[in-house]
Amino acid sequence: MSNDQLTVLAILGSAVLLFVRRVRVDLVAVLVVLALTLTGICTPARAVAGFGSTVVVMIASLLVVGDALARTGVANVVGGWIARIGRGNEGRTRTTIILASGLLGSVMNSTAVVALFLPVVIRVGQEQRIPPGRLLLPLAYGVLISGMMTLIGTAPNLIVHAELLSRHAEGFHFFDFTPIGAAVLIAAALSFGVGARYLLPAPPESRAQQRRPRMHELWGQFVPDSEMTRLTLSARSPLIGKRLSEAALGSRFGVWALAIERPNLRALTRHASLQPNQHMTLQVGDVLTVAGTGERLAALGAEPGITSAPLSARNFAHLDRDLGVAVVVIPPDSELIGKTLTEASFRARHNLYVAGVRRDGEPLSDFAHVALRTSDSLLVMGPWTRIAKLQEELRDFVVLTLPAELATAAHERARMPIALLIVALMVVASALGILPVMTSALAAAVLLVITRCIPISEAYRGIQLSSLVLIAGMLPLAQALSDTGLLKLAVEGMTALMSGASPRAMIAMVFLTTAGLGSIVSNSATAVLMGPIAIGLAEATGVQPQAFAMTVAIAASSAYLTPMASPVMTLVVEPGGYVPKDFMRAGMPLMLATLAICVALIPWLFPL
Repeated sequence: MSNDQLTVLAILGSAVLLFVRRVRVDLVAVLVVLALTLTGICTPARAVAGFGSTVVVMIASLLVVGDALARTGVANVVGGWIARIGRGNEGRTRTTIILASGLLGSVMNSTAVVALFLPVVIRVGQEQRIPPGRLLLPLAYGVLISGMMTLIGTAPNLIVHAELLSRHAEGFHFFDFTPIGAAVLIAAALSFGVGARYLLPAPPESRAQQRRPRMHELWGQFVPDSEMTRLTLSARSPLIGKRLSEAALGSRFGVWALAIERPNLRALTRHASLQPNQHMTLQVGDVLTVAGTGERLAALGAEPGITSAPLSARNFAHLDRDLGVAVVVIPPDSELIGKTLTEASFRARHNLYVAGVRRDGEPLSDFAHVALRTSDSLLVMGPWTRIAKLQEELRDFVVLTLPAELATAAHERARMPIALLIVALMVVASALGILPVMTSALAAAVLLVITRCIPISEAYRGIQLSSLVLIAGMLPLAQALSDTGLLKLAVEGMTALMSGASPRAMIAMVFLTTAGLGSIVSNSATAVLMGPIAIGLAEATGVQPQAFAMTVAIAASSAYLTPMASPVMTLVVEPGGYVPKDFMRAGMPLMLATLAICVALIPWLFPL
């Protein structure tokens, strides 16, 4: 071997070793760029050329699209479907989780899908008394498989697509991945729906503790004697046509309104939830969520034209999409000290409602007329947009606790139809070839910002720079492998190893090699390294390069065996209480099934 070849091999081996030692992937990528430059393998301009590649622009755009879908509540809607479809049956719940996460992840960033679904799935499990360990691993596998559903499903798909185009071969179309991804998704759904007792751990309780309390837990700490109920107003109610201030629910009945749901045929959901204010006029069909003691709620429910119903878990889940809570504490220099909430005009000043006050660890009754003191804790309630901004307000109070539901709050839910329309246009433009994938993804990201589905500041925060730096830094290493002749040597070696093997056997070998590497190295880095080798092998053996490129893309997303293989897997370890052997037991059958599907379908989709 030449000196350049030995140098590139040393850089590659060092990078793999650092990946295995769990050094930050973006730091490894920057070190690779630096090493290629310092050793003279690449010029500085060529070493950083990956940062301007179409792959990096596409992935950055799709990360913005995924964040916009999260902010507009798409994940919450899907979570509601999971709860309704799977209610009462653990196997059906798991199957629904796998299918829902697999479909949603095909147009959203996989890590974002897991982060959004984690609290949703945990809550569904709590309602059905299913331990998190029985649900979260299927969620992770469903999200991994979602990368196999479409061209934009995950970074490895785009990487091998770009590699094909760079070699003047035909790239992939938008739905070329779908038959394979759908088959693997169905296989996973059937496996975990029917064979869960053999594949999943059955801990009596999760070994993990939730980092944040739920909204209902905070409510119970501050308003222990209060209950919630839903009141539907008919035309017979004397409250119709009155302002909320005129209805005087507090002074007459001792209850207070938390939220109002108003029929809205133009909304994507059946009702539009509104934050109550004293000037709001009550209308026929309004559904009021009110709180108070059981006796007072019963008295209000007995009024003419009012139908009372208990607040179910489903109703509460619907309520917390729009309405959030937080615990704040009064600091010593607060202007609220010595004033009652009424005197301080707290609601008008902060656009938040105080649902309860605790002093010395005990909840106060009739707190609206009690002068506030230092260290008093307030349970405040309001729109999630206001709750999220509380930490910016440090003059009158300090945020003490935010609920777990904040992670799934949809700050721009009213714009969900706009976001879905933009994403649908992106998919159609890409699938029909009206626009290149990069152009359609970039256009969708820009439109989502223009239509305020996601603020531009949030769009920048949502772009995962570590993932982009990883890809951009590994691309010049792949180019160096080619320039120094190492790629040719690898292809010749694999060709000699597979001499006389059938194309299906070669597909199996490429799959196992890629999946093995992907179990210890990130899937993006695996695709960058294995894509050129597999395509070169196809060219050397006279096989369609698309067949081996597809094999690499699918295998790179099949990181089922280790918790360190992907951020998707890492995120569920703690809340699910998993140990490494859990991943091997559940992942090995799924990997073998994915291998069998690839060997069966790829030669049919891309005739060898």
